[in-house]
Amino acid sequence: NLRFFLRVLGLLARGFAVVFILLVSIVGASYWALPRFIDGERVKAILTLRLEQALHRPVRIQSVILTPHGVKLTGFKVLAPDGSATSLEGEFALVTIKLRGLLRRRVEVATFRLASPRILIVRDEDGRWSFSDIFTSTATMPAQPLPFALPVSLAADFTSIENGRLEIDDRKTGTQYLIEKFNLEVNYFDVDLPFSFALSLDNVNKFGARQVNTSLAVDGQANLAGFDWSRSYLHVTQGRLALDGREISGRVKVSGLPLPSIEADLRLPALGPADWGWWLP
Repeated sequence: NLRFFLRVLGLLARGFAVVFILLVSIVGASYWALPRFIDGERVKAILTLRLEQALHRPVRIQSVILTPHGVKLTGFKVLAPDGSATSLEGEFALVTIKLRGLLRRRVEVATFRLASPRILIVRDEDGRWSFSDIFTSTATMPAQPLPFALPVSLAADFTSIENGRLEIDDRKTGTQYLIEKFNLEVNYFDVDLPFSFALSLDNVNKFGARQVNTSLAVDGQANLAGFDWSRSYLHVTQGRLALDGREISGRVKVSGLPLPSIEADLRLPALGPADWGWWLP
């Protein structure tokens, strides 16, 4: 009886193994064959429509390439609401899809990688920032029907911006800022729950006649609190800022917008007369 029972268990184990192998093979083959059955132009039209609905801005995408590893967008641009200028453009973006999401008949993003983007932010003479309306518009945006069989989520488990360029044109104060070579990583971004991030940049700025080499590296947590800014916060748990070799490190927490509370625990270099002359000429 024991021998018969063990033999039955062995047969069942082999049967389950065969079924498992077949299932993995079918799912894998379907995923690898996905580019053959989905039209890239149709996917581009769907993505363009979805982004324009979310951002309330014209979106241009040069091409959409479907690969076994995900979807690659090349030559994309986000224009100003009136189409007069480019607010964001990049060489390419790579989106990978969760396989388990496809099994549940959902398109869920695993990673989103944005390479070499150029971001332009403008504040007009009345003090309005060019991207300020996006937060409120996307938070209250009603669901729009899309010509796609599967529900689509734009949230990602991991988001990264590599080698970015940020230009700020503050026309209210007549000043301009340029931040180059910045990198940002965000884990499990959520507009309602806290998420972690890492930011780094190496930059050269001009303050009057002075040229300052800046290096920044921070890790921390942020919480948008469902766009309830009074409950939002930004917490740098570990940070380092170097200005021409003079290093400041420590922790900073900013909470409660638009009138924030700031807590900081910083370590600064010794500041003698020569240092004060450098900081405040």
